[in-house]
Amino acid sequence: MEYIDKISKLLGVTVQELNSKIIEGINATYYYDSNRGGKQVIVDENGTYLLAGSATNYERLLEEFNHGRRNGNLKSLICPNCGAVLDIMMPDGKVLNCPKCNKFYIYDNGTVGEETSSPYNKGNVLY
Repeated sequence: MEYIDKISKLLGVTVQELNSKIIEGINATYYYDSNRGGKQVIVDENGTYLLAGSATNYERLLEEFNHGRRNGNLKSLICPNCGAVLDIMMPDGKVLNCPKCNKFYIYDNGTVGEETSSPYNKGNVLY
């Protein structure tokens, strides 16, 4: 898989320490750190993923993944205006920002959605 280095960084293990299992029927792979307290992630063929800690069991992680929940995308998201790599804005990860042209886009489940405004207002910024 083309994202294997990024997956190992997400889980905090080396590539050699990664454990994986193909999830039949949804074109996704389950990766996990088998050490106590290790993380786990489901990654689909488009690079979208759902990451969880050891407190979440596999069945719950898969259920949330199947309902469309995602933490992010392992492939770079590109600004449709200028071609720069977009940043996912926190705290909720629902808006993308282009640091080059300062435009904002809706983060639509792994893809760049339509243009929007900044999710922050004056009250959110510390001066």
